[in-house]
Amino acid sequence: MRLSGLWKWTHITPPITPLLNCRGTIVNEVLEEAEQSCKEVRKRKKKRFFDKKCEDESSEIFQHKKFKLALLQVNDRIEAELERRFQSMQKVNEIFGFLSPKQLSTLDNKTLREKASALRNLYRDDLDKDELSVEIESFKYTVVSSDNLAGNESKKSKLNSTALDF
Repeated sequence: MRLSGLWKWTHITPPITPLLNCRGTIVNEVLEEAEQSCKEVRKRKKKRFFDKKCEDESSEIFQHKKFKLALLQVNDRIEAELERRFQSMQKVNEIFGFLSPKQLSTLDNKTLREKASALRNLYRDDLDKDELSVEIESFKYTVVSSDNLAGNESKKSKLNSTALDF
């Protein structure tokens, strides 16, 4: 597998891994289903001379292989697109991932300031370093307090529903 070593360092597994693991079985399953669902048409017979081999069987095998190759090409294209999209999403996550509620609640203020500084360096004309750091810290406390508030409300609603059950 060509992607196995590439994603060891990340906590996110690429969506392409299951596709790579079952590549051969997908093609075989599609071929079996196609054989079951497609009606067999009358085989054309060609005149055959004594020194030529029969073309009927070889053309059927050729069509089977051609279909299998087309399926593998589609599968390869899907793998390439998923890999490209996953890599672009990883880049976005590297830049803006610290703004997620989970990261905001776990990171300390010093790390948040460093991440804000890195973001500011990418967008120098658009962001002010000091103002961005203050806004992110304020946003952190808003997110943490709203998570706590939502957690308390869900506990209250669970208590109310159990009290109503009795």
